[in-house]
Amino acid sequence: MQAHFHQRRRCDQICFYARYFPSKRTEDFQNVHILLGINNTMKIINSVNEQDRDKIVETLILEARIRNENPVHGPLEVENRLRAEIGKTKKELEIVNKQLQFFRGNNESPSDEGTSKQSARENFTP
Repeated sequence: MQAHFHQRRRCDQICFYARYFPSKRTEDFQNVHILLGINNTMKIINSVNEQDRDKIVETLILEARIRNENPVHGPLEVENRLRAEIGKTKKELEIVNKQLQFFRGNNESPSDEGTSKQSARENFTP
């Protein structure tokens, strides 16, 4: 176990961190330690139910990785990028639905038959 490496001591058998940060996850522990510190990490893990602790540790690790990769904007940069991607995908879906309507002929009504075909053709992009 490398969790106590920064303290220059070995981890014993009953170490609190051994379960969540085995030796193969040294980098994850270091990222969490840099972001939150030892005491805050321990408080956060202890603040949730036993069955939820693995999830909270994975969340802390993910947040620490994102903060390590994006030190200025952190998770906000990821959120903004995903929101932009969702918006782009929604617009694309709207265009595809209009194309489907046009090709199925479902967008025609007696009153606006000419205008609906024309607008569907204008929105069509191959």
